[in-house]
Amino acid sequence: MFKSFKTLWQNLLKEQHKPPWFALSVSHELVLGEACNFALNSSTDILFTPEQLHLNAPSMGLVLVREIKICNVSMMVGTGAIDAFAYSKGELRLGGFEMYPANRISLICEYTGYVPVGYNLSQKYTFSATFKGAGKTF
Repeated sequence: MFKSFKTLWQNLLKEQHKPPWFALSVSHELVLGEACNFALNSSTDILFTPEQLHLNAPSMGLVLVREIKICNVSMMVGTGAIDAFAYSKGELRLGGFEMYPANRISLICEYTGYVPVGYNLSQKYTFSATFKGAGKTF
């Protein structure tokens, strides 16, 4: 009994010391049917530790990600591109980066010109990349 109470108490103390989670989102408005290259970048006003990346591509073949950088370090190995749809259902796990306000996140992307089923030619679509993780203010 005492052992389980002690474990419960330790878990509650751990929960109290967890830093709050934040989201850093960058976006670009696409015109469906008009292929283009674009870059997304941003910084924060807090000490941010990005742990997950979510891309909102509604279908395969819409957006290709050529490069993902955090604090000027590339998260991609090799010269290929990643289909953004691969990270729309499950999130890309990141780790090991502490991002200060002087640091930036950036993505270099290519919209292929593909119009997904259910969307119309010339319709505007906002593509976004959301980094989620712990953070703290100064």
